[in-house]
Amino acid sequence: MARTESDAALFGIAYLGVKDIYSTDNSSPQTTHLNAKKRAPTLMKWVNIAAVESAGVIFLLTAAAPSGHKRWPMSGGILALVITYGQYLYAKNCGLKSAEPGTEDYEPAPTRTRYHGGRRR
Repeated sequence: MARTESDAALFGIAYLGVKDIYSTDNSSPQTTHLNAKKRAPTLMKWVNIAAVESAGVIFLLTAAAPSGHKRWPMSGGILALVITYGQYLYAKNCGLKSAEPGTEDYEPAPTRTRYHGGRRR
């Protein structure tokens, strides 16, 4: 089937949709790299949630595409998903192997005494 002007748009929408989901749902791969030792499970939880959300967007855009043009949103979305997920896995692995300290301070907050109804809690 011949390509149409919408093919490139569908590819781009799917690609950028996945990238936007990741930027909305996650810290950057750099933050993952820098703080993986303390936050890898939490960071990767949100990366996995974004992957599921992205797969849903790819499915919907592919389903909405005209017959014969469904490969464009699917290929654009899957490409973005694979590249972005790979970036986070690579960042996590580099961060876990790194001897450099993270950029976040995890000092406990000072303890405060609370008063409630005239009684100390």
